[in-house]
Amino acid sequence: MLHEKNFTIYKSFNLQKPTIPPRSRLYSLDPIGVGTPYSESLTSYTTRLADVHCVPTGLLITTEISSCYQENFSSDSKKKNIQNLIGSSEHHRALNGTGIIANRLIQSLEKLTLRTDLNFLTMITWSEVISAHGLFRPSKAWCPICYKEWLAAGKLIYEPLIWGLEIVKVCPVHYQYLQTLCPYCNKKLFSLEWYSRPGYCPKCQSWLGDTSKLASSSVANLTKEELGWQQSAIHDISELIANAPYLFSCVGRNKIQDMLVGCVNEFFVSKFNSFQDSIKIPHTTLYKWYSGQTLPQLSYLLKLCNYFEINLFDFLTKNFDDIDFSIFRRNYVNQSAKPKPSLSRKRIDLVKMEQLLNVAINEYPPPTLKKLIICSGIKSHKSFHKYFPDLTLKLLSIRKEYKMNDIKKRLLHFLDIQDKSNANPLPVTLIATRLRVSYKTLYAYFPDLCNEITDKYLDYIRQNQLKVITENRHQLRQAVIDLHVRGIIPNIVNLINYFGIPQKVLNKINMSIVKEIWSELGYLELL
Repeated sequence: MLHEKNFTIYKSFNLQKPTIPPRSRLYSLDPIGVGTPYSESLTSYTTRLADVHCVPTGLLITTEISSCYQENFSSDSKKKNIQNLIGSSEHHRALNGTGIIANRLIQSLEKLTLRTDLNFLTMITWSEVISAHGLFRPSKAWCPICYKEWLAAGKLIYEPLIWGLEIVKVCPVHYQYLQTLCPYCNKKLFSLEWYSRPGYCPKCQSWLGDTSKLASSSVANLTKEELGWQQSAIHDISELIANAPYLFSCVGRNKIQDMLVGCVNEFFVSKFNSFQDSIKIPHTTLYKWYSGQTLPQLSYLLKLCNYFEINLFDFLTKNFDDIDFSIFRRNYVNQSAKPKPSLSRKRIDLVKMEQLLNVAINEYPPPTLKKLIICSGIKSHKSFHKYFPDLTLKLLSIRKEYKMNDIKKRLLHFLDIQDKSNANPLPVTLIATRLRVSYKTLYAYFPDLCNEITDKYLDYIRQNQLKVITENRHQLRQAVIDLHVRGIIPNIVNLINYFGIPQKVLNKINMSIVKEIWSELGYLELL
């Protein structure tokens, strides 16, 4: 038996096939800034994805993304066709928003790239607590200074999600107004267009980070209150975007309702009307949030949080008992301690009202009732009708007669100028536009004159049509005869080539003329 040290022991081989992770259809591009206030938008990610594949954005969408996007849509759904998203102002607001279009685009891109974090490139995390209405701008916005600094520092060029929000008017970093028009072609841009590229105009392909073209648009034009509002809004929105990836659970739809009910019960002794009077938001709008029927817009949510002097992120994620209302409690108590203004009605000066009416009746031109309301200091015309009905009706009658005579004078003057200049007759609607009155007013005051104008205009249209038909008959006859003399069959194709006009020009009237000429020349086979 051989001793074992006479043998060489080699390393064993594992013959099992290794587990290969799934491969993505498209490059699994990392999104920029997830978990920060400057998180990238979904549309920006789409344009960068097209850029790394060296194809136009429109081509990537129509060839690769479309097949995934159109899944699970009903056959008659208008949202099914992804081409509607390219260069569309109608869908621009929805692409980075909270609805089905953004959700479907997220699912399509995650399926193609095998990523799982693209929902944080939109506001879809907050879809159950923030209304989609008025959330995003109708077109693209950007900060040229940010683009310039990123390019100089060698950073990737992209579009932060916060730039697209309707309420954000200035750059969160430079507090410069966001630009919405290309400085070269002066056109509005959309986030997804056929030739969209990060940092470039999709229409003229110009660089959008050129600060030499930047107009004077600093925040110096903002008032102190507007600047403070922008700073507060940007701070709260930045927290929403930055903290979205770190939420342990989705925010429920009943969150807004619970918070409003808690505020009313705690601070307004369960009196909703007192809450509505204090917050100064339309009663119907506020009640629909309070009852859970609708969701509030982002601007209204910021206004609510500003009123209660709390953070928007806390308002949307914490329980009512866990939120610190100490600042509001202190200010609200101090405000409640102030004496309330007297609610007694302002006394109406009837003598002054009667004097104004008597003067107005004898004045020329007679003033409007609206002007008298301003002069008397009352709120409504109802007081005039209530206390002085006869004088008020007399003034209105005089005013109506004056208005009718003025319109008639201007109308006759206009028609006189037209007759002297031998101008073509105009319809009543166009004459009313020139006189800056409604055509319904003209028909109401001067029905006979308007009917006369209309008859004259219709006669002019009929004569013009007859003239055109006569000219067409002559030209078509000459064309058919010319082709006949040259030995060419004067069919439709040869007539179109002869005139160099599209076939749709040969309408029913012209075709009837052509058939008459064919019949005269014996081309019965063409009929």
